[in-house]
Amino acid sequence: PLSGGNVYLPDAASVKGYAYPNPFSPDRHGYVRFRFQADRPGRYTLRLYDASMSPLHSVTHEFPSPGEYEILWDGIGDRGGRAHNGVYFGVVSGPGFEWTSRLLILN
Repeated sequence: PLSGGNVYLPDAASVKGYAYPNPFSPDRHGYVRFRFQADRPGRYTLRLYDASMSPLHSVTHEFPSPGEYEILWDGIGDRGGRAHNGVYFGVVSGPGFEWTSRLLILN
C-alpha cells in the first residue's frame, strides 16, 4: 500500500509509489501508470529515461491537494517514437518528493 505501512513487514515503511503494469507492453496495455502518494499540493513531473539514462519523455501535472495520483505514459517518447523493448527508469518529482521506478517494456 502507499500508506498505512507494510502488511507483510510491519516495521517497514510504506512505499512511495509503483508502476503498473510492469512489464509493460504498449500494444497490449495502452498505458503504464505511475501511481504515487503526494504529501503536498503542487507540480509533479514524470521523467522517463532509457537504460543509458538518456531522456525519453517528460510530463508535468498540477495536483491541487495531497493524495494518491497517477501519471500515465503511452510508450511514446517526446520525439514521437515508440520506446523499444528494454529497461527504463521513471522519476517522479514534486514538492519535497522524489521517487524512482524501473520499468520493463516488452512488446
